[in-house]
Amino acid sequence: MKKIAFIFLFISTFISAQKSILEQKINTVTQGKNATVGVSVLDFDNKFRYSKYGDQKFPMQSVFKFHIAAAILNFVDQGKLSLNQKVLLDSSNLLEDTWSPLRDKYPNGNIEVPLSEILELTV
Repeated sequence: MKKIAFIFLFISTFISAQKSILEQKINTVTQGKNATVGVSVLDFDNKFRYSKYGDQKFPMQSVFKFHIAAAILNFVDQGKLSLNQKVLLDSSNLLEDTWSPLRDKYPNGNIEVPLSEILELTV
């Protein structure tokens, strides 16, 4: 029983040290910034968990762009889409109050744009 308690104590100490190091690194990056940064880490292999402001909701904004691009490129790899295929960019896709290199390049819309260009300007 003493051996199990020692192992549990060792693992708890190790995880606590990892959390402390991670906390210091996050604080170094965010120090002096006028921002609330949320970080959550789940390592399913060794049960490591860390959360700073993990209970708060944050806007995702451009975070999704990478995942959308990866999904599209996966479809390209599967032959379901082509980077050369044209996508109709109409005025309803060009929202006024957003940052949009596509809108800047094609302010009137109503043009077919290659998927590769959309991905490039999105990411």
